Amino acid sequence: MPDAVRCCRCSLALLLAGCFLLIPAVPVSSAALRLTGKSELPSVQKISNPSPAEGDIILPMPGGLQMVLRAVCVPARGYFDDVQQPFGVAAQADSGNTIFEAWAERRYTASVNAPFELSDIPPSWGQSVQGWLQADPASGASASNGLRSFLYFIGKYEVSQGQWRAVMEEGTFRIKAGDDKPVSNVSWFEALEFTRRYSEWLMQNHPAYLPYFQQERRSSYLRLPTEAEWEYAARGGHRVSAVERERTRLHPVPDNANMSEYIIAAQYDASLTSMAAIGSRKANPLFLHDMLGNCAEMVQTPFQLVSAGHLMGNQGGFVIKGGSWRAFSENSLHPGRRIEAAYYTDGAAQRRDDLGFRISIGTILTPKDKQETLQHEWEERRSPQAAQDAPKQDVRILIREVVREVESPILRQRLAEAEEVAARYHEQVNVNEERMMREMLLGAAFSLETIANYASRCYQLIKLMEAFQALSPEEQRASEHKTDKMRHEISGFVKGIQGALYYYRNMLRSASQMDTGRMLQQIEALHVQFSHDDGFSRSMGRRLAVLQKHIAGSYGLAAQRTDRQDLQDMLPDWLLQRLMAYWNVKT
Repeated sequence: MPDAVRCCRCSLALLLAGCFLLIPAVPVSSAALRLTGKSELPSVQKISNPSPAEGDIILPMPGGLQMVLRAVCVPARGYFDDVQQPFGVAAQADSGNTIFEAWAERRYTASVNAPFELSDIPPSWGQSVQGWLQADPASGASASNGLRSFLYFIGKYEVSQGQWRAVMEEGTFRIKAGDDKPVSNVSWFEALEFTRRYSEWLMQNHPAYLPYFQQERRSSYLRLPTEAEWEYAARGGHRVSAVERERTRLHPVPDNANMSEYIIAAQYDASLTSMAAIGSRKANPLFLHDMLGNCAEMVQTPFQLVSAGHLMGNQGGFVIKGGSWRAFSENSLHPGRRIEAAYYTDGAAQRRDDLGFRISIGTILTPKDKQETLQHEWEERRSPQAAQDAPKQDVRILIREVVREVESPILRQRLAEAEEVAARYHEQVNVNEERMMREMLLGAAFSLETIANYASRCYQLIKLMEAFQALSPEEQRASEHKTDKMRHEISGFVKGIQGALYYYRNMLRSASQMDTGRMLQQIEALHVQFSHDDGFSRSMGRRLAVLQKHIAGSYGLAAQRTDRQDLQDMLPDWLLQRLMAYWNVKT
């Protein structure tokens, strides 16, 4: 090569190198991330929060990304209360295609509770979360009903590839194609390692973004959700009624809805060839995306068999929930599906290219800051709540009085054991009494619903009778057999109303023997249960309002109340007037 040419090329190279040295480095921040030059690369928002909504909980991440969570409310009276929720698959028709899947996924009841309250929310989360929860009637916390809003927090989306790389990879984070899709091909152990690294990064760099208890020095952390947390949230959590949580394959959706707008799965879109970006379909009532389909999800708790409606003690592999984009059957996309997967296959931790996870926030359950409250609630549960004169009815107090007069250490120890037995007895009695109260009140509310339904059907028949009576005498004689049949049907419905009213009055008399305050608290709790915007919940809300009035007014003690007096609180006057005309008619 001629020296002149070589010299020219060297000079050009030096010139270009000098130009590149003059270009300032692009800082890595939430506003600007260094890209690879491809225009199709996803944005930070697409990777972190493609569908922002009021009440989003936004945590910072390395590389300027974000992790978004949503609050799930479990209304309860205290830390030792919970929601007993049916999980799993209700019938064999809803389970998988094999005999194994049918008996491995039976329906069971599990406890759902939550460790946080509104007061535990960090100021860094802003007021929108508290405002969103307080404006939500289904969160159910008010002084009148005795319930408090206990909360847990779960990922709004599956963890994306970009979020995974920002935590797990060393060096400067740069966005790549596919970073907005769920991370997969990671093991259960690697998912736990992600939560550990991310927890420590937050604690070291942004500790104010984690709920904390002052005396425990920020004891909250990130983890995988439990199976109960995952399924309760997938079914709609506190934002759907208990009936809808139990009976639906999916959270309530509009009639004739296109399921491909909610679920990414081959069952609804045969053209799918891979997972889609996070948040690319509609959310559930809790604003959670892709709980079914797209990427199947690992949870924290291990697999357990079901027997007699409860989980057994043996622990197996990890549980997979939600189904993936490959699902060609609705049975694979049921929120109750629980697939057991081995932690290891072929000598290595198991990974699948359609298996990922979302995160949750965990904490210790006995922080020093709350031990006094826990102790008080524990003692309250172990005291007899139904007695009118509790100090005389509390066996523990009698035992303590005896202990003061006993000198024998052995006898004092035996008496202390007897006191503990009495405390457990009181606790179980209190739980059973509250369950009995709630079941009694539900039965009374359903009696009122029966009365309203029968009265409505009576009214329809009465209107038909009146139409026949407006006919000419000849037409009336020709239709006499029809009117006789309608009169007989009206009589049957009236007897049904009278039977339901008899049961309702008996319930009021039983309620009058119980603590009125506790009964009214249970009614308020039922109001929360039926606070949703569907026809059945609205109807039950009206029945509970009547029941609340009658119990608060001690109607069960009023032996002289007439049928009309009781019914006038349940039925409108125009309907009651027509109904009473047939009240004592014999057919």
